[in-house]
Amino acid sequence: MLAKKLIVVHGYSLRKNGELGADKVVLDKAIELYRTGEYEGILLPAGTNEDTGEGKPLIFQQQEEYLLKQGIPQKIIHTTTDSISSDTWTEIFIAHTLCRDLCDWRNNFFEIHAIGYFPHSLKVVGCWRRI
Repeated sequence: MLAKKLIVVHGYSLRKNGELGADKVVLDKAIELYRTGEYEGILLPAGTNEDTGEGKPLIFQQQEEYLLKQGIPQKIIHTTTDSISSDTWTEIFIAHTLCRDLCDWRNNFFEIHAIGYFPHSLKVVGCWRRI
């Protein structure tokens, strides 16, 4: 049985002017991967950090806007406001929950391709290994 392939984009601090910064690098990689035709979805679990707050968009909202501007279809971008993350572990919990909601575990398997920016990518890998 073939696994559904999903891309998980972890979040990073925004620049002081509100631009994406390192997120843009990671999102560009997600776009490159998605355009190979091997992936069924992109998950955006990042929520808040010190540069988000009242009246400002959440990280995943800015990431989603960027993906849409790059021509990625809305239907393959998955986010949630049920839980809002502020750390890597919560991002992984949210991504895991989104995967569960997207897949019928009795008949399907999924393969996660979590992408991050070094050195945070080392923490991302360590956390996902435990899941």
